[in-house]
Amino acid sequence: PTLYGLIGRKVASEAGFEFSAAMKAATIVWSEETLDTFLTNPQTAIPGNKMALGAVKDPEQRQQLIAYLKSATKAE
Repeated sequence: PTLYGLIGRKVASEAGFEFSAAMKAATIVWSEETLDTFLTNPQTAIPGNKMALGAVKDPEQRQQLIAYLKSATKAE
């Protein structure tokens, strides 16, 4: 799915992409905090998800990634 506009969007809500059952069942809305938790350990954050992304262990790298994703937020 597109990552444009990710901040503020509910997990697995992007049309046109087949999400895992675990992602569809999640009630998380993406924010800086929820992204940090997910990027730290995707399987702990949303058990059973099928994301190919591994954990981003370095806190500075996570913050840089989150800042990038935040910059790609749809204008209100």
